[in-house]
Amino acid sequence: VVFGGDAAIERRPGGRSPISGVRSAVTGSSTNIEEALRLARATLPDTNVRRLVLFSDGRETSGNAAREAARAAAAGVRVDVAVPDSAASGASSPAIAGVSAPHDVREGEPFAVAVNVTGSPGMRGRVMMFRDGMSLDTREIRIGADGTSSVRISDSRAEPGHVTYEAALDDDDGNRQGAVVNVSGRSRVLYVGDAAGVASALEIFGLRVARVTPAQAQSVVSYVNDGGGLLLIGSRATLTAAHVAGTRLDPILPVDLRPRRGLRAPAESFVFVFDKSGSMADREHGVQKIELARQAVLRVLDVRQSSDPFGVVAFDRTPTAVATLAAGHDAAAVAERLRVIEPGGATAIAPAIDMAIGWLKSSPTPRRHLLLVSDGRTTAADADRLREAVRGQGVELSVIAIGPDADRDLLDRLARSTGGRSYAATDIRDLPALAARDATAAAGGTEVDELFTLAVSPHPATAGLDRAALPRLRGYTVSALRPGAEPMLVSPLGDPILAGWRAGLGRVAVFTSDLQSSWAADMPAWKGFRQLWTQTARWTARGTESRELTPTVSDRSNHPHLVIEAEHGGRFASALDLDATVLSPSGGTDRIRLRGTAPGRYETDLPAAATGAYVLDVSGRDRETGVEERTARAFYWSANRERSSRGADTLLLSQIARVTGGEMLPAAANPFNGSRPRQWRDVSTWLGAGALILFVADLARRRRALNAFIRWWRTRAGSTSAAAAHI
Repeated sequence: VVFGGDAAIERRPGGRSPISGVRSAVTGSSTNIEEALRLARATLPDTNVRRLVLFSDGRETSGNAAREAARAAAAGVRVDVAVPDSAASGASSPAIAGVSAPHDVREGEPFAVAVNVTGSPGMRGRVMMFRDGMSLDTREIRIGADGTSSVRISDSRAEPGHVTYEAALDDDDGNRQGAVVNVSGRSRVLYVGDAAGVASALEIFGLRVARVTPAQAQSVVSYVNDGGGLLLIGSRATLTAAHVAGTRLDPILPVDLRPRRGLRAPAESFVFVFDKSGSMADREHGVQKIELARQAVLRVLDVRQSSDPFGVVAFDRTPTAVATLAAGHDAAAVAERLRVIEPGGATAIAPAIDMAIGWLKSSPTPRRHLLLVSDGRTTAADADRLREAVRGQGVELSVIAIGPDADRDLLDRLARSTGGRSYAATDIRDLPALAARDATAAAGGTEVDELFTLAVSPHPATAGLDRAALPRLRGYTVSALRPGAEPMLVSPLGDPILAGWRAGLGRVAVFTSDLQSSWAADMPAWKGFRQLWTQTARWTARGTESRELTPTVSDRSNHPHLVIEAEHGGRFASALDLDATVLSPSGGTDRIRLRGTAPGRYETDLPAAATGAYVLDVSGRDRETGVEERTARAFYWSANRERSSRGADTLLLSQIARVTGGEMLPAAANPFNGSRPRQWRDVSTWLGAGALILFVADLARRRRALNAFIRWWRTRAGSTSAAAAHI
């Protein structure tokens, strides 16, 4: 059996041919002796004398060899241990043992980073140091008489954030070790919006505010995922499904902005009709028109309620039903059907409109809408038929004119005659956005435009607000909380006005009214205005320090381990619900619930597979008081546990041998020499069988002797009788 991080059977017992080389592939970056002993024990024949010989330096990086040794002993398996010569002698080449640095420093504060190297005395090497992946310094080292050497550098950082320091030997880049330093300053929040009053209020209360316009919002996703805070204050023109749904920003928002039904708008059937004639093969800005039409269909599908019927018709001279009018269309299936639609042929619009109106008239929804995407260039007869087709049908028709030679007059008249809207895509790249805008406007249920008084939900952002003096608003953009999001301010209909949640390691809060319009004209004069926005920003801002929570990350054999010590007012805080979010070097996130293990103590193992810097965010609330606590910590994890181990762990190896009745073999000893242990075997059955056989044989012998005697006696008796008769 050969092993590393796992184990494999190189050859089962019984073979006698020599092994020329190891062919089994095992993980070489770690050592799991437990798995090796378990597999080896399982391969042994079921006899009463079983023996394993373990060749290892005993430096296990995963598993529990002592536990398997106890199982082997219980099964009567003896384990003898042989230590390789190199491990026994302690000779080793230089290796990075670790990088040490302070966990937290202030902006501009100098600090030291130390690289610790181990190896055999007198050996030389060169240490390369990196900061955030960029080369920082290179130093020559010589291992001292105590088997160690160290390199120290001084550094300081002017900007807050996490800084990763790594070190490696120039001939052993696989053994990277590192440390992460958190440079703290004022709490910071990214503010997206145009309302100057909010940004000013945040700065007055000591927060670092980075302000961007809504047009720049897509660039902030990575900032939030890395632990930044985002406060999004849109307007009734920009905070809509048409602007947000389907963008990179959408998944990190705590609210779904798609139109709502019920009290806000009745259900609506919608058919998208688009031109696929030969002119749609033309390219503008390097993209075919037909491809932008496909994207427009998918954007409309994305911003609409899935419960509302939706259909798609493509046309040239004849119409093609891409997706019949129905609710619950799967976007991937629609995209696949759109992919096979290719441009070609002449143009006839009326037959496609006839098909779409036929679908809509058979739909039971109270509202029916049709969106036509075309350049409107068709024959006079087709145009007359088109005008007749839409007259008096109870269908609202909107149009998007594409191309510089579009028949805008025909298309505009069609839209006005049905109460629909008319758009012009002077830049064909605007087509998907225009289609989404029309679908949102047609659906209704996107705005509430009426006077109402705010209601407050329990949340750290609304703590201490005077609920008897809340302001009134005149409207907001309709949305719904996503699973896991929390309301802070709500409308009488239960719609979120201010809501937040966690996205990656960061937090996002969204205000769905409009501070720049009449909807929230009275809000800046409200006495709780600054308090609300300051508390909201502090809730979203990156948190790195907590007086109540003290995190410690320890390095265990095969994973990091997190311990949180929690206090409140000098007493153990034992009623906390704590969650940890871990951001890996690849950008993925894991969420883990901590378990209480003692008064005020919470623990969990952290997932770590790749080498690099991990960022940890811990937050939770006290079940008794409702107070929220949050702390952050970054740590470095090296996945190559094998390279960080040097020398032999003779204590573990001798324990394995002692527990199983084995012995520590001398380095030069051949473990296969010496007398073989005697094997006992239960032969009572065979002895019993032999005794029975002998008993039967003895009986048979005795019977034969008796019969011979009887025959002799009879013969003798017969002779005597004959003699008497003769006489």
